Amino acid sequence: MKPFYRGSKVTLVGAITQDKVLALMTIDGSLDTAAFKVFIDHFLVPKLWPGAVALDLINPKHLRIGFAHCCYCTS
Repeated sequence: MKPFYRGSKVTLVGAITQDKVLALMTIDGSLDTAAFKVFIDHFLVPKLWPGAVALDLINPKHLRIGFAHCCYCTS
């Protein structure tokens, strides 16, 4: 059986608005909770503005049960 991936695995995590790409991060390997927290804390939150809402809609488990992680920026 041939391997599915050739070379190393790179994961891209991003956030977009209606107008632009807000934040991007790449990591070697798969995304885990610790890496996602780094993305939120160091890449996404500094780019949010008062009243902004960030939703995690990518996780299929969340879509199945109609739930999304939500972060409100108040300051």
